[in-house]
Amino acid sequence: MANTYIRARSPKGNVGVTDVVDAGKLSAYSAGVLSGFTAKSASSWTLQIGGVSGTQDVAIAKNPGGESELFSGTAGQSIAFVIGGAPGTPGQSRTDALVIYKDPFTTSVVNNGVDVVDYQVVAGTAATTGTQVPPSEATIRAAIPTGSLKFYTVLGYVTIAYGAASVTTANYERNYSFPTAALAGTQRYLGFNLGTDTAAGGLTTSYVTYATLTAVSRGGLVVVDCSGMAGNANSGATRTISYRVQCDGVTVGTAVTAIDVPYVSGQNPFTTFVETFSSTPLFGSHIWTLQVLASANTSVTLRRPKLKVTEISA
Repeated sequence: MANTYIRARSPKGNVGVTDVVDAGKLSAYSAGVLSGFTAKSASSWTLQIGGVSGTQDVAIAKNPGGESELFSGTAGQSIAFVIGGAPGTPGQSRTDALVIYKDPFTTSVVNNGVDVVDYQVVAGTAATTGTQVPPSEATIRAAIPTGSLKFYTVLGYVTIAYGAASVTTANYERNYSFPTAALAGTQRYLGFNLGTDTAAGGLTTSYVTYATLTAVSRGGLVVVDCSGMAGNANSGATRTISYRVQCDGVTVGTAVTAIDVPYVSGQNPFTTFVETFSSTPLFGSHIWTLQVLASANTSVTLRRPKLKVTEISA
């Protein structure tokens, strides 16, 4: 395997790279990316990671004992990770880990230790889309040479679905480092969507999707905040609405039903709804939707439907 253009600071100081954080202070952070290591480009099944102009690529790696190394990329140089194609079974996806690693007993005095660190794609196991999980630490250490000794980190994860003909930069999700003391309960913003108002005629008596958000979760508790405004301008009577949030087509929690939307002749009163739902989907890409219906066709309009999704680390 070719070596990377990554350099590492050894805890014993024999690599010769000067860093702003010493190895002792690194113990306060989890393994993962501190900055950079974005997906620069993709071609066929090769994904170039890091080396973006003006961005410093820095990641923290750990050995089995929890000791730390700081891996710093060489400016302008990216790493070519080759993905092993798409799953062969319809309806399945696979999540692979993009790993860089270093043998703690291998050192170099040439060029500040460049070429000490290697890289590898460690494949996950294909499973029904939405249920696939990335490779575990045990799987990663078994896959890399003498993995029981290595400092390693996962730069990010690549999820490939059945039928894909190539990898794209959108398939890549960076694996960020966090302060370990704050890992439990750390919130990660997954996204926001301002959905679509109802067309002329208003809501129907069947659930219809009005806001959609696609994001990658990491197996933590996902909290979905939703809201909207329902109006009843000229139906002649009080109506009701019901709404629900779904993840990958499955209702999260319990739908909220029979919320009154009053009718006032000559006016257009609105009922505002705000609700929070939560679930713990498996690691991977998921689709969250806000769906709304009314008690009578063409009687109630919907304005400014919104979804905000965050994840709380376990």
